Amino acid sequence: MGDEAAQAASIVGELMQAWVGGVQQFYDAMQGNESFGADDAVRQTREFVDRVMPAAERGITLTLDLLRPWSAAFVERMPDA
Repeated sequence: MGDEAAQAASIVGELMQAWVGGVQQFYDAMQGNESFGADDAVRQTREFVDRVMPAAERGITLTLDLLRPWSAAFVERMPDA
């Protein structure tokens, strides 16, 4: 379980760094840019999602891996329908 906890901590740390970096980048792009518009906001959002998705995908995979044994045990205990 220690390995999973370390993985989870790493993923959370990565997501937090991406969040702070994304907010800072968005703020910097807006600051003093009077022509900042919807296209710029969409581009910034896409860049943010691109940075966050690898860690989010690893988090989902880790969650599913942790739940798999419990779901198997639950299915074994279910009475036949």
